Amino acid sequence: MLGSDEIAQATIAAASNARLTPAASGWASVESSRILEDLFVGIATGGDIAQLAKDADAKMDEKLAG
Repeated sequence: MLGSDEIAQATIAAASNARLTPAASGWASVESSRILEDLFVGIATGGDIAQLAKDADAKMDEKLAG
């Protein structure tokens, strides 16, 4: 049991909304390229979310297309 404090409740909420990694060939190359990390850093530092997502999507498509 996780408990009922604020951290436990946040953990439960996050886990309840989590999704699995896509079952796509080449997904390991996406993860190893730091595309997602760069996306999150860009968002956290105030970048244009729509443009960052568009750029990340294009990079992921390239990796997944092999």
